[in-house]
Amino acid sequence: MRITYLDEPTFLSPEFESRMAELGEFTVWHDRPSPATAVRRLNDCDIAIVEWTALTADMFAQMRRVRHIVLVTTSFDFVDLAAASRAGITVANCPAYSSEAVGEHVFALLLAVARRLLAGDAAVRRGDHIDHAPYLGIGLRGRTLGLIGTGGTARAVAALAAAGFGMRIIGTNRSGTPVSGIEPTGLADVVAGSDFLSVHVPLDDSTRGLLDARLLESMKPSAILVNTSRGEVIDQPALLRLLTDGKIAGAGLDHLAADSKEHIRSLPNVVLTPGIAWYTDESRRANLDVIYENVAAYLNGERRNVLNPVPVLTHTDRIKGMSVVTDNAFVPPDFEVPPGLSEDGLRLLPLGPEHNDRDYQAWTTSVEHIRRTPGFTEYPWPYDMSIDENLADLRQHAADFQQRSGFTYTVLSGDELVGCVYIYPTKTPGWAAVRSWVRHDRAELDTKLYAIVRHWLDDAWPFDGVEYSPRELQAAEG
Repeated sequence: MRITYLDEPTFLSPEFESRMAELGEFTVWHDRPSPATAVRRLNDCDIAIVEWTALTADMFAQMRRVRHIVLVTTSFDFVDLAAASRAGITVANCPAYSSEAVGEHVFALLLAVARRLLAGDAAVRRGDHIDHAPYLGIGLRGRTLGLIGTGGTARAVAALAAAGFGMRIIGTNRSGTPVSGIEPTGLADVVAGSDFLSVHVPLDDSTRGLLDARLLESMKPSAILVNTSRGEVIDQPALLRLLTDGKIAGAGLDHLAADSKEHIRSLPNVVLTPGIAWYTDESRRANLDVIYENVAAYLNGERRNVLNPVPVLTHTDRIKGMSVVTDNAFVPPDFEVPPGLSEDGLRLLPLGPEHNDRDYQAWTTSVEHIRRTPGFTEYPWPYDMSIDENLADLRQHAADFQQRSGFTYTVLSGDELVGCVYIYPTKTPGWAAVRSWVRHDRAELDTKLYAIVRHWLDDAWPFDGVEYSPRELQAAEG
């Protein structure tokens, strides 16, 4: 199992690297790769950890090996999740690990704006004459704090606001779920009724531009906006205009979108930080723990923090998927024998089309080869079979192949026989089925074979859909 940290880690500990090495062959890259380089690296690993690299639909279409991606971040807007699903690749993120840190940073920004800290700091550094008038601050006690989103980070902010500053807290979320300590209020009322407004929603299609010009214009002129989420959640040109015209008192922003960012940087009533709301020593260590747990869960067949719907084949699912079409198969008129494949260190060599005696003989020979190979027999799912029973089962398969139309490939790693793949059209017009068998001690090849065949079918064969069922082979006792 190969695990790759794709791009320039912000922080790694020796303990984390040691733990990852126990899960598989662990490689760390200390740069930010181009898309082409990123794809090459992803085609050389089974699991990837990604911090900086945007993963597009075009990149996912080229991925042949990686099956699981763990994002270092809580945010996931830089990954095309739909394309990942189409490629059969699960994507997980790291939520909740930095809730306390981000909550504290919200108040760092809020207080910096409300108390004019940067302007005061600059005046002292310049040696200006003491003059209190320009630095009149805004007190927090008794004021209303509005929260857009009421997840873990927003709840951490609410706890600080209530305990530390005696604030009234209102909030809104998409589901309408009540949250203890936060007075539920509609989005428009939260924006219009808050003295301080803090944004805590992820960026996706439903939240992009959520705070539009109409909502921003409803804010109190004395209000302060704090955003530790993505800048794109807020209409940037509208925010710039309102800050410039004094229609909003100020803003504390941990991320800027491309729109208007150069102009926002010049405003004296804005405090900016470079995406560091999460970045404390405690949070970065907690981040590594979540990354490790996500990877370990995937290896255990579990779905932890997975963002996209990709079916996971369990052993039960595989057994149910072993039904085989044996006659009346639909064969497209241009269904031709494809050449062999060579990818990721594997070679798939065609035995030729079933439906003829030559292929029947090839399978019979394969059965005899298995008999002559010590310690190599079919794994007996879903019930126990002896070696002879397995051989009889394989002979029956060989006889069945005379009645099918499809293609069989022997899988070699170097010169070593590690499995086989069988591809055939099903009774459903336009659909193909794929069956693979791999040696038990090479079980990691399951997903690699699936990726190779799936992309090859997508590119070369005229099927509307493909059903895939892997099956293992393991060494026989004795």
